[in-house]
Amino acid sequence: MWVDNGDAWLADRAGTRRLPIPPELELEPIAPSEDPRKRFLHLELPPARRLCELWRAAIEGRPTGCVPFATFADGVACVEVVDAIRASAATRGAMVSI
Repeated sequence: MWVDNGDAWLADRAGTRRLPIPPELELEPIAPSEDPRKRFLHLELPPARRLCELWRAAIEGRPTGCVPFATFADGVACVEVVDAIRASAATRGAMVSI
């Protein structure tokens, strides 16, 4: 799975294909800035803005749609994966169980 020119792509046994973005997940585009301090703003701001919109909806008790929030268990699982990657790298690519 990868992103190329704003499109998400998937390659598997069935072949390579562009993944459709559901309308509720589409982000309003922002033009790139000429200011070098803001060279990634057009990539970073739209998803951050969406996240804030979803947090506000959750705080206000409104539905958040199809986007589930990560849980503490999700965070722990991510840390376990990163720790395993580091342990594998420190042992020249040895398999590490999680």
